[in-house]
Amino acid sequence: MTRRRKPARREEPEIDAERVAEAAAQAYERAADRIEAAFERAARSGQASIARMVDAMLADLARLAAERLIEDPLSRAFERLGRRLGRGD
Repeated sequence: MTRRRKPARREEPEIDAERVAEAAAQAYERAADRIEAAFERAARSGQASIARMVDAMLADLARLAAERLIEDPLSRAFERLGRRLGRGD
């Protein structure tokens, strides 16, 4: 009769809790640094987008002001002048 041998007992590797904790902390810090950098990039691009939007709004307001304060009065003045010249005044 063949005798069965018990499987050899494997020794579990010793886990160094401090090394595991340190590795986890470093991984967390690296992830936090990457997240922070991503937020900074988003903030900078957002600021640039807002700045471009404000510039466009200011340009539109300047154009509207020019129309109201310069173009419209000049247009009315030329219309009146044209009517007077057409009537022979």
